[in-house]
Order: sequence, then structure tokens, then C-alpha cells
Amino acid sequence: MNQFTTTEKISKNKSITDSKAIMLLKDLIRPALSLIAGFRVPYQVIIEQPCRLLPDKPVIYAVNHSCFADSPIMGRIAPQRSYILSGKQRLGFSDWLYFILNGVIFVDRKDKADMAASKLAMIAYLSKGRSIVMFPEATWNLTENLLMLPMKWGIIDIARETGAQIIPTVLEYDREQKKCFVRFGEPMVFSPEDNKADAISALRDTLAAMRWTFWERNGTFSRRELDMDAERKKLFYSVEEYPPIDWEYESSCIYHPYTDPEDAFAHLDKLIPCKENAFLLQER
Repeated sequence: MNQFTTTEKISKNKSITDSKAIMLLKDLIRPALSLIAGFRVPYQVIIEQPCRLLPDKPVIYAVNHSCFADSPIMGRIAPQRSYILSGKQRLGFSDWLYFILNGVIFVDRKDKADMAASKLAMIAYLSKGRSIVMFPEATWNLTENLLMLPMKWGIIDIARETGAQIIPTVLEYDREQKKCFVRFGEPMVFSPEDNKADAISALRDTLAAMRWTFWERNGTFSRRELDMDAERKKLFYSVEEYPPIDWEYESSCIYHPYTDPEDAFAHLDKLIPCKENAFLLQER
């Protein structure tokens, strides 16, 4: 079950996007594919907050990630067929086939060159009027007390370059009742002048707030009263229900952000030079 990444396609002189004919064919089979995916996914999908799109702008869905059902559910409920950015991973045959028939951009999350190439593929699809589903946490969030994992800035770079709107999207699962509750947030648009660190923080905060609002509305607990042992059991159920997953590898893909040099040294712009602090301005 080959998962050709963008760099592998480039090395073989292949197009990094589907042809127009292939895109149209995938559009035609989407209803049947969604029906089949509905049988594969054991959750009833309930859309609590519908999707509202700005006209005439490409679309990137930024989705929280916690289990195997996230991709096929998004494939069914997004207003238009969307290409899914998926990290290379162990997949069951039916899941691999779903990605191929729906449209996918496989990326090697350990390879910086391939991550950069995958951005080119996403930009190309957006420029062709196609939409993208991204999981900016880059892996499953199975932490018991962190609403959203740290997120990379790539989604902001792509949105700024293409003028795309980002739709924050939250999927929340009730494991016992086998239900998935969906909320689409308001469109977010970022300009080239926006600071990337501030932009990704705003997106992450929006997704975290949407998740927490759901928890508060559907529970009788406060954050302080949350039963972490119970929550941990719910979250690790995600691993149990999808045997192919290599959790050791997936957990190694959790992003650990670093401070941008511009942000780290921004305080120097406000520094009033004097004898005591002159050493801070020396070149190193």
C-alpha cells in the first residue's frame, strides 16, 4: 500500500496534483465513497454548528485530531470534496483505499523537505479551487488535559499565500453513545502582515475554546472537577479501536515549538542603550 509523498512524486517527474479529469472523477464518486465510509465509521454524526464560508475564497479546514474516524467524517460533511493532508502511517487497506479515492496528500512528518513540498501541493490544489482538510496538531491528541497540541505555522503560511479562509472545526466524540458532534467555527483570514506566531496562537485558542465550550455544555463538571482517570480511558480508547496505529511513532510526531528569533530578540528594539546593557547589542 504505497503512500507516495510529494517529494517522491517530484523525484519521479510526476505531477504533485491530480489531473483535472481525475479530480472530476473523484467528485463523481464522492457520494458513494461517503456512504461506504459511513458504514466503516461507527459514529452517528451530529452537526451542532453548521459551516459558513466566505464567498470566492479557497477553504482550509483546520480540524482537531483524536481518532481514525476524523478523516472519513470530514470527507462526508465538508461542503465540497476536500483533499486530506495525512502523515505517512500504518493504515488498514480500507483506510488507505479511502484516502486514495477521496484525494490525499501524504507527508513524511520527519522530513522537512517533504513537509515543504506538501505545502506546494496544497497551494496548487487551493489555486485550482479545491479545499484542504488539515489536522494542524500533526498527530492524534490523546493527552488528558491539553485541549489542543502545539501546532505548526505551515497552515498560516499557506492561508496567507493563497488568500484562503481557515475554518476551525471541532469533532467531539461520545464513545458510549457512538456519536460525533461537529462544530464549524467562523472563517479566519490572515494577511501577509499578520505575525505568524500570533496567527497560529489565535487559531489554536479558537479551537481550544470550541472544545471546552462543548465539554462545559455537555457535562456537569468544571475543569477543576474533571476526572482525569476517566478521561484518560476515553482517549486511549482511540488507540484500541484502530489496531494498525503505531502509537510510539505517532507520539514522536508531537510538535515541540521553538521561539522564533524575531520574537526572542524583539525586546532589543525597545532597549534604550546605556553602559550597562551595551553588551546585548554586540554581534555574536
